[in-house]
Amino acid sequence: MIEKQDVAIRPNSLNQYIGTLKPGQLITIASRPGMGKTSLALNMAIQSCEQANLPILIFSLEMDEAEVLKRLISSLSKVDSRKIRIKDLNLEDTTNLAQATSKIKSMPIHIFDDPKISSMDIYEISKRVKQNEEIGLIVVDYIQLLAGNENPDIGHRVRVSSLYRNLKSMAKKLNCPIIALSQLDIAYEPGTNKKLTVSERPMTACLRDTADSDVILILHRDDYYNHDSKVPGIAEVNIYKNRGGETGILNLRWVGSYLGFEDLDEKN
Repeated sequence: MIEKQDVAIRPNSLNQYIGTLKPGQLITIASRPGMGKTSLALNMAIQSCEQANLPILIFSLEMDEAEVLKRLISSLSKVDSRKIRIKDLNLEDTTNLAQATSKIKSMPIHIFDDPKISSMDIYEISKRVKQNEEIGLIVVDYIQLLAGNENPDIGHRVRVSSLYRNLKSMAKKLNCPIIALSQLDIAYEPGTNKKLTVSERPMTACLRDTADSDVILILHRDDYYNHDSKVPGIAEVNIYKNRGGETGILNLRWVGSYLGFEDLDEKN
């Protein structure tokens, strides 16, 4: 059995804030749709596999397995996802894709794309995997889509809060980190500032639901909404909660072509 180890993450500037992925840790990545939370989680999954070579369990309730694999391969190969989609590849692209595909296939990455899966299902599947080997990381994309085992009459916020509590308990029992993605479907008025402010009442309510998380990251990209953005290609990461560490605002480069995040001083 491979010995469990903490996993350093990239971009390095994010790692300097939240440190390594640790067993028993629950990390929430939250944003409105389209900000890149799935991409960030999949980047972390690849890094975990590269360093620890332990099974990664990805529970994708929105995308099917084929789409998740395409994203993993594009991210690892750094080949433009649009070129992959329309099959407009040069020799270098083809070589990089072949190498990335081979590497992904050799990694112990398990993708479950049942849209009706529940937190209890996730726990039972994970327990079966753990019988043979320690688990490196679990990714849940995304928590609001999880089927609940709770009373159907309870409110949405109570249900989501209960799911977070279940995931935190699961992380401890399975002795592995869990990354839970959270979709912030908070309405905004056209022409207003699209950036989510944590002091606003709807945002405060959403964040209360994630109270069992050890780390909460909130993503925002201005250029997603504004074509004339003054900060094109920049993703703002609000380290809203960081148990045992510092909180703050971090800017990263968003490389939409291959769905990745980089440090601002990192060369492509």
